Amino acid sequence: MTGQTSLFCGGDLGLLIHIGRWRVSEANSKKLEEMFRAILAHVRSNRERYPQLRSCVICSSVETGSSEENWLWVEEYADREAYDAFYKALEEDETFLEIHDEQYDFWRLIVDGSFKGELYTERARF
Repeated sequence: MTGQTSLFCGGDLGLLIHIGRWRVSEANSKKLEEMFRAILAHVRSNRERYPQLRSCVICSSVETGSSEENWLWVEEYADREAYDAFYKALEEDETFLEIHDEQYDFWRLIVDGSFKGELYTERARF
């Protein structure tokens, strides 16, 4: 998956991009934003444990007549090994687990069944 040679750039690119998608009701939007601010602050203050290059959370506007928002979590890693190391560190991080699972309970905040995660490998850079 990583280290693929790009025909477009002629180089060995291979950045790994992880995208998580889900929906959240407007009623839970503020609480979910608070959770992500707490998680991102925790990860940024522990960079030695988390080999992530970049991350962001994006929320689209609510469509007319809908009470749900579409959210994206976008992360960038140097390679698959960095991605695996990041998620292994999360699984062992009591502070992260407290924020994600107990204080906010991510899975109860999002629309049931709406989460989808995808991994992409960079093939070209412009």
